[in-house]
Amino acid sequence: MLGWFPELYPDELLASACARYTDRLEYPTQHTAVRELFGAGCSRVAYDVPGHLNHLVGQLPSQGSYSPQEILYKHTLFPFYVSLHSAERVAQLERQIGEAPSTVIYKAVGMIQYRKRCVELLRFCLKCALEDEVLYGEPYWHRNHQLPGVLVCTKHGEFLRPTKVTMHGACLMRAKYEIQRSPIPAGNDSKPDRILVELANDARRILEDNIHLSLFLLRQQYRVQLEAMRVLRKGRLLTEKAADGFINRLSPSVLQRLSFDSHSKGVGP
Repeated sequence: MLGWFPELYPDELLASACARYTDRLEYPTQHTAVRELFGAGCSRVAYDVPGHLNHLVGQLPSQGSYSPQEILYKHTLFPFYVSLHSAERVAQLERQIGEAPSTVIYKAVGMIQYRKRCVELLRFCLKCALEDEVLYGEPYWHRNHQLPGVLVCTKHGEFLRPTKVTMHGACLMRAKYEIQRSPIPAGNDSKPDRILVELANDARRILEDNIHLSLFLLRQQYRVQLEAMRVLRKGRLLTEKAADGFINRLSPSVLQRLSFDSHSKGVGP
């Protein structure tokens, strides 16, 4: 059993707290730290949803310890990733992630195939980092800042800034060091488009409120919107017309920031 483990901050990723722990205890190598925290069979730690949770939870000090479910739903991106799955499937994944690596979740939600569309580098909000320094004595990795498709901090309405820490890397990197190393571009005070703020807020609600979405209802809503855009013909999607409709509704900067490369090449920010 671990003699001590740091208290997790609000919205902090579990891996962020583990990075603070390993730095405080000055482990000789990252590999040693990862194996002690997550078991001999674990060599890498995913920041979004770490696997082998039961090993870590079983070692936490009894006073103020966390349950696997509490960690999953308050300190990982698990609720967001499984928001389209049935309650039975979610319960199954909860059990599996306790003993299995993170790939169990990635395969279940289709992230293996679309990994390049997911967040690759950990991000931070400069104002959040400054506030965390005042409130907790240090900044830390926020889970809301790592959500796929989210480019904006919902608290401050500012663009998130990337670091050099990979989301699925093998090392546990403490936020305060990496944020200090991240350059702050001068004159980058542009305000996010309204739709980017709305997307961020919707994603945050799914994550924090543990919202389960119905695929059937989503399909119905998509159909209603596509019919309103007049891009359906006898139930079939008119692809080119639909693409043009989205381009006309969204600003070039939004298309570029959301990585719609085929429609935004050469478009300025």
